[in-house]
Amino acid sequence: MYFLFGYYIQNASNGGYSIKQEFIEKYYLGKEVELDIGGNNTYKGIVAECKDGVLSLKWTIKNEGYTHIDIEKIAAMWIILK
Repeated sequence: MYFLFGYYIQNASNGGYSIKQEFIEKYYLGKEVELDIGGNNTYKGIVAECKDGVLSLKWTIKNEGYTHIDIEKIAAMWIILK
């Protein structure tokens, strides 16, 4: 899924978030993921929502919280296997 997602994201820049957003909702909603936004930045969490071009990751390190990421910034995303 990692390579497919990276390819899909790079080739989905033909108008808004809808293609990327639909892909994330279909394959990643409710799943624990790690994502790369380039550089040394990676994020981990459970995909809670993807709406209006923003991905919301739920995390529970010490307390429950959310990280919100612009889906246009996502370079790659993969499911964390346990």
